[in-house]
Amino acid sequence: MLKQFQSLEKSTIDPSTKGSYKVCSETFTLAVDCSNSALECLATKNYDDLNTEVSGTITMASTCSEELSTIKPSTPELLKKVSIVENLSSIVLVILECFLRKDKTLC
Repeated sequence: MLKQFQSLEKSTIDPSTKGSYKVCSETFTLAVDCSNSALECLATKNYDDLNTEVSGTITMASTCSEELSTIKPSTPELLKKVSIVENLSSIVLVILECFLRKDKTLC
């Protein structure tokens, strides 16, 4: 997704659309960093920081979704891909809360 947004940002002429792709490119750059950090947290069983990193990914994907929703004509395939990132991240949080943490407050 990151490479796709970077490519779209470079190839788009419309300033507004280009700006939206730039926001998505920047947020997905951060989301990739969060994902890498999340994997490290998982490996060390640092579940509090894992929660923070995955939550950050959800927030960044949401920011991108908001930007994409301003593009006319709409970009349903991109919105769907970003939604998949949000949903997968949410699933990770459920697994963390219900199966990995010892103190299960939400399950």
